[in-house]
Amino acid sequence: MGWMKRKPQVRSFLGKTLILLLVSFLIPLAIAAAAVVLEDDFEPDIDGSQWAQLQGVRASTVCNDQDPGAIPRDGNSLVFWGTAENPGERYAVTKPIDARGGGTITFELRYGDEQSAENGGDEQSAENGGDEWCDSTSEGEELVLQYFNGEEWVTFGFYPAGTSQGYRGDNYALVTEQIPDGAKLENVQFRWYQGPNVADNVGRNTAAIDNVKIDVVPLEE
Repeated sequence: MGWMKRKPQVRSFLGKTLILLLVSFLIPLAIAAAAVVLEDDFEPDIDGSQWAQLQGVRASTVCNDQDPGAIPRDGNSLVFWGTAENPGERYAVTKPIDARGGGTITFELRYGDEQSAENGGDEQSAENGGDEWCDSTSEGEELVLQYFNGEEWVTFGFYPAGTSQGYRGDNYALVTEQIPDGAKLENVQFRWYQGPNVADNVGRNTAAIDNVKIDVVPLEE
């Protein structure tokens, strides 16, 4: 009956072989699923290689809230601030991305919730001694996330500015969006957009994003 004693060894060998095959199959999938194609933390400034068009935005610390209830925050975010020529239309457009395999877009978002001293608020400054603050954003002045389908910009992410929505307050909120089917294109661009009539003045109705990252799943060759 010696042949029966060798059976467990055969089973053990087959089990280990199966495990190795599964590992060799799953590891490449995990690597493929984690391909970062765009990333910007706006330090020490905007990474121009990640963006195709920018208007009315700047790398700034002005929306790093210093209220007692806020989480301490250092470094820049991308602040939707406006320009003298066009204060009310602000956007950041990514470089073209191959998103045919789908993926995710993650970023942090905060709407301004401060008011100037003349309007009863506690004026705060990050950069020039009290002249700037993260101005309060109201409903109708929200930031949206869009993709370009070759003909028009399509909105798939809308972030309400109401006080109960979680984007307006002392801290930044983490946002994660799945790349929609319509955006699964070979050279798609994404856009964070605030406009077209956000404010009449530069630095009003402020929004800020930070730690932008786009991950895509590469297509199999």
